[in-house]
Amino acid sequence: MSIGYTIDDKLVIATAYGPFTMDEVFLTFGKIMVDPALKPPTNVLLDARHTEHGPTNEEIEALAEHLGNLKAYFGGRWAVVAKPNTLLHHLSRMFCRLAEPHGLNVEPFSDYDAACQWLLRPDP
Repeated sequence: MSIGYTIDDKLVIATAYGPFTMDEVFLTFGKIMVDPALKPPTNVLLDARHTEHGPTNEEIEALAEHLGNLKAYFGGRWAVVAKPNTLLHHLSRMFCRLAEPHGLNVEPFSDYDAACQWLLRPDP
């Protein structure tokens, strides 16, 4: 599998390494939901810095809908980190817009530390 994750008290980090399928993404979030370390709802960082894989528009729409249905586990804020000026960075911006109607607050970042700071900042 080319998607790994870590969980701490305040953040889930899902990291893609190389090519991946949407089935792998859905399977990974299924594993996270039953991981005893998860304390829902928690903020999520999707780290795409280690992949060049770009999902299709349809896959991004399906992901936004699927993750929107998991708000009880993964409420709060979401961040997507991708290398700047890449297809994935542009796709992450599209994902942010598509996720909004599903009740997700997602922001795109090209800086990993800035994404973590935003996610760990207290809600207003």
